[in-house]
Amino acid sequence: MAHLLDSLSSISNSNSFNKETVGNVVDLSDVPALKRLNVNVEQPCEQWPSLESNESYTLAVEKGHATLNSVSIWGALRGLETFSQLVYPDEDLLFAINETIIYDFPRFQHRGFLLDTGTHFISLKRLKMNLVSKFDEAMAQSKMNVFHFHIVDDQSFPYDSITYPGLSGRGAFDLNHIYSQADITELLEFARQRGIRVFIEFDSPAHSRSWGRAYDILTKCYSGEQPNHKQGPMDPSRNTTFEFLKNFFYEVAQIFPDRYVHLGADEVYFDCWYLNYISYGEDWHKYYMCDPLNFTEFVDSTNVISTTWPRASAAAERLWSSADVNDVKEAIPRLEEHRCRYLRRGIPAAPVNGPSYCRTEYND
Repeated sequence: MAHLLDSLSSISNSNSFNKETVGNVVDLSDVPALKRLNVNVEQPCEQWPSLESNESYTLAVEKGHATLNSVSIWGALRGLETFSQLVYPDEDLLFAINETIIYDFPRFQHRGFLLDTGTHFISLKRLKMNLVSKFDEAMAQSKMNVFHFHIVDDQSFPYDSITYPGLSGRGAFDLNHIYSQADITELLEFARQRGIRVFIEFDSPAHSRSWGRAYDILTKCYSGEQPNHKQGPMDPSRNTTFEFLKNFFYEVAQIFPDRYVHLGADEVYFDCWYLNYISYGEDWHKYYMCDPLNFTEFVDSTNVISTTWPRASAAAERLWSSADVNDVKEAIPRLEEHRCRYLRRGIPAAPVNGPSYCRTEYND
């Protein structure tokens, strides 16, 4: 065990385990001071994280010093998050940490979290809450590394296109529910600094009614041989549709740095169906045992944080950890502890394990 000096305690102020979770320590009067954490990154810093990024790291905490070694800057970020979670408060010494050696790496390179802003607009502030800082580390604390941004849908087109400004001008709910180019740039940089990829989705060729409010690219529907004045998915029979998509996705490739774009491509028929699922309490057990999916017809800025966290952390643990880390009973105290950590960091994560309390409650 070591006592953290002020220079290190500032890294992990209120990011910690409860003291009793790390053992019964009687006397801390003669423990050595942890004077520094040395971080060594082998490769030059990449500008953007990618699917191929190496997130592995080694963390050694010894008497007087700690060392974090990683291949890439993204591995260093994951290791720093682990370091902050190893630190716990002590009544006499302010903060303390146990000696340990950790070799860690993710099971999956893509550990994503999807938000749909086409059915319900979610403000930039709330989007940043999910990525990180006073709402600063919801994804980063759980070592998720992909923000799957389902930005448009039938209901609205909130992306402010440079090439086709009418898409948001006529396709958004209104002009107050639009992500400007400045918003997108800020979000991309905000995510990059925390090692999170922004994986953009422009749902097509179905779920595209909002596209057709300003541009004539949708299929004209018929009842028998007569037009019925309804519209279907994007019309593949006209060359103008493909020219439109070519120009639009050229812009998307210039704005979003990730190598991948999601096109949705689901439900390409006229009578669409939706899956809506929202629940509470110990429902996270289902997410822990399988791949979770949450459509957001009932989620917006008012409840996206408490609905998502810490439930998504259950999936995040499965995506990062070894395949044999899958016992729900063993995960319960970890998720409970992680929820309390969220509250200490200012994230209003909901209770998920029944009656309990955290020493530090959320205070907006």
